[in-house]
Amino acid sequence: MSYLWSFAGLAIGLFGLYSWYVETYTDSPIAALWREMGDRNDRTTSGDSLSPLFISTGFSLFALAAILTDFLPNIRIILIPSLSIAIIGLALIVIGFICFFPFPVPRWADARYQYMKRHGMLDENGDPLPQFELSEEEDS
Repeated sequence: MSYLWSFAGLAIGLFGLYSWYVETYTDSPIAALWREMGDRNDRTTSGDSLSPLFISTGFSLFALAAILTDFLPNIRIILIPSLSIAIIGLALIVIGFICFFPFPVPRWADARYQYMKRHGMLDENGDPLPQFELSEEEDS
């Protein structure tokens, strides 16, 4: 019965990875809705835009380790890789929660920057053009 929880965790993790990818790298209607619902992409230093990536990857790895131990319980050789995967997954979940603090985000993972890049709102250095920059009063 515990394997059902493992598959549920894997599904949650994979859905989280999918939603992070869609929100960051596409212009689909669902991505626009998710960008509107969450305000994490409105700040220039929003470290929490990486938290869905880390938490979802952690859920997926942790669930994968649980699935390995559920379906291969008698094989002792799988215990060490499974435990290693679980520790890495747990570490990624902890890092994901730390990312809720406002740390700078690399440009490849910032959904706002990727949106501006796709729509030509950046200059040749990759900085936002003056007419597209958020002022302090618009940000709050």
